[in-house]
Amino acid sequence: MMGQVGGLLATVGALFSWVVREHCIRHPDAVTKAWEQLSVDTPTLADAGRMFAAYGADFTVAELCYIAWHPDALYLIRAVAAGREHVEFHKTDGFIAASGFTPPAAGQVGFSAWAVVFATVACFIGGAFAGVSGNLRLMVLFSVLTVVSFFLTLVEFADQRSRHRAGRAIELCRATKISTVLQPTASERSTA
Repeated sequence: MMGQVGGLLATVGALFSWVVREHCIRHPDAVTKAWEQLSVDTPTLADAGRMFAAYGADFTVAELCYIAWHPDALYLIRAVAAGREHVEFHKTDGFIAASGFTPPAAGQVGFSAWAVVFATVACFIGGAFAGVSGNLRLMVLFSVLTVVSFFLTLVEFADQRSRHRAGRAIELCRATKISTVLQPTASERSTA
């Protein structure tokens, strides 16, 4: 029982963090500033702070170094920020699936998402039927259930979206292997 409550709380937390990330991502000034000031050779904690302000997700210096060297850095950082709870970082492999996470197929929506949408519609129809039949208590009950199931629909939508974004980040890292050994240092780059 406690595991289910913890899972529900984690999902609700993912919804709220999704709302914060979307708000941050929609401010292109913060994103532009973060990328203009990012030191590609040696990212610093200040760079990590600017990326947090721009994307609403914590990044380590090693992750920022990997992302900065990735050819699709902007897409990768957005995907990682949105799917943060489903990916792990390895210095040579980049972002890989966290234990127990299987990336969904493109366009796939899970059964639980359809279940909460069905529950929202059923509660709304039940509330409308109770209102028409004059049963005020039943209408209030169905109205509360409609609001709760709508909130659960939003939570499930946020979870599905973060799963798809995490899958995208894993796919981007799998497509492009960046070896930290092969990256030129700042001194090699200045002599080239």
